[in-house]
Amino acid sequence: MKLYRAPYLLTMDPDNTIIEDAGLLIDGDKIAEVGNGDLLQNNHPTIEVIDLPDRLLMPGLINCHMHSGLLRGTAEGKKLWDWLRLYIDPMHRVLTPEDAEAASWLCYAERYSPAVQR
Repeated sequence: MKLYRAPYLLTMDPDNTIIEDAGLLIDGDKIAEVGNGDLLQNNHPTIEVIDLPDRLLMPGLINCHMHSGLLRGTAEGKKLWDWLRLYIDPMHRVLTPEDAEAASWLCYAERYSPAVQR
């Protein structure tokens, strides 16, 4: 287990509650507890503590933004504007709805596959 400590923690609950002098207790890859950092550290005196001064913890923020696996790796090394204008945008214009759906399913399968290293 690890305890992350920061000045603030945004709970992402319906009220967007902010916890000051915050602690985030992680057990494996799961959030075990959030609350006052001193209290959590006192309750787990031998735990590894990771101090994050000048940071905001947002443990409830989930990234649901994914990109199509069909175009990943296309024209790598190009400047961003050239990559978008000359490669990605033209490819997006010719994708059929069926292609886009297949790409989405591929992306989700890659993301949630137990074989994929995270």
